Amino acid sequence: MTLPISEQPRHPPTRDLSFYVVLLLCVFPIWSIPILSWFFVIYELRGGYIWGLSWYGKALFTYALAEVPSTWIAIQSFKLPLRHLTTPVS
Repeated sequence: MTLPISEQPRHPPTRDLSFYVVLLLCVFPIWSIPILSWFFVIYELRGGYIWGLSWYGKALFTYALAEVPSTWIAIQSFKLPLRHLTTPVS
């Protein structure tokens, strides 16, 4: 006798090469933008190299500088008080 589908153990999905290709080529570059922005801004400000940048480098620095506060705001917006997680929704 076979078990009903709700009683059968769930098998994790198998991942083939395409999963890892998409992960490395699509997901990782987008995910790493805020982190690399923080590193780039800190590196430029600590070393004082911003004054020697070309116009392209200054544009990249401006974009990275704009990314840093938005990352900080996004991190802070997920810090909910514990009561929001323990009380039932009415």
